[in-house]
Amino acid sequence: MADVLDWDALVRETKRRRDKEKLTQLKHAQLAGVSRDTVRSFDRYDRSLSLEKAIAILRVVGLVSEVDRLRHAAGEQADFVRRSLERWDELIRPLPKNHPSCFPHGKVSYSYQIHGELEPISGQALLNLLAGVPAVSGWPPFHVFSKRSLQPVVEIDDEIECWVGRPGDDRIFADAPHADYWRGSPQGRFLLLRGYQEDGDESQEPGAFLDAGLPLWRAADVLDHALNVARRFPGKAERVVLLVTWDGLAGRRLVNWSRPTAMFFEQSAQRSRASSVTNAITVEIGVDGATVLSLRNLMLPLYAAFDVDLQEQDIASELTRRRAKSAEIARVN
Repeated sequence: MADVLDWDALVRETKRRRDKEKLTQLKHAQLAGVSRDTVRSFDRYDRSLSLEKAIAILRVVGLVSEVDRLRHAAGEQADFVRRSLERWDELIRPLPKNHPSCFPHGKVSYSYQIHGELEPISGQALLNLLAGVPAVSGWPPFHVFSKRSLQPVVEIDDEIECWVGRPGDDRIFADAPHADYWRGSPQGRFLLLRGYQEDGDESQEPGAFLDAGLPLWRAADVLDHALNVARRFPGKAERVVLLVTWDGLAGRRLVNWSRPTAMFFEQSAQRSRASSVTNAITVEIGVDGATVLSLRNLMLPLYAAFDVDLQEQDIASELTRRRAKSAEIARVN
């Protein structure tokens, strides 16, 4: 709940208002009816605090209405994701369970919402906006194909749907990592389902391992896309909340597969201790230097499932390689 409530932004605003009102931590705690240690934990962005204690702290500085607004926004995003997943389930229902478009070995779900004072936009205008977002990888997220059979569809409610994994379509690749399903809404909500590249045609062991660097690259691709869309969205976008779920992790090993000679991590990785991992981050629009820390915070639980302690320098090093690759792709395009 803390993630979808834009927790970091609420803590920053709470501290700003407390300083403006010249409240000490002790006085704030007394007014909120909590201990001083609880306020200290809140100030350190501790997400394990109970919602009741957090709301008591927020109420003192007049932020409870903001919590209610964010709860409402989170509920609307959750409803969008639920409807999108139900639609995908409907599309794959006729297919055999081991069909690549069903992601039989697992998938990654990326959903993000743009927050701010957004202005209305039609489905077609949103599709045109998405088509203008620069590609950052060889298989970019939320890609708008020019080939008619793969083009997204603007629906009656102005939401956009694209299923690259539709059987029978004129596809160059027919494996799980190239069977994307995605949706977008004029309210600034987006969802992408994608199979693991490690489970594609070029892998001899689908479902057996996870590459050490690819999850970070793919998450960075989606975050870049979200920020690019937010900057182009009508109105004033203030922040993006990105939620990622990696499932089908049980029993996988973490290995250097895409670059066998790379040393992305030095620890001896174990098999995943989790079948799925979910995490979320909030990224403010226009804040310099936020990407590395935000991505580390997003990826920490995934690598922790393999007993790998992800360091900030690991992220910075991988993102440097990714930027070089993205620049190369941009030159080609």
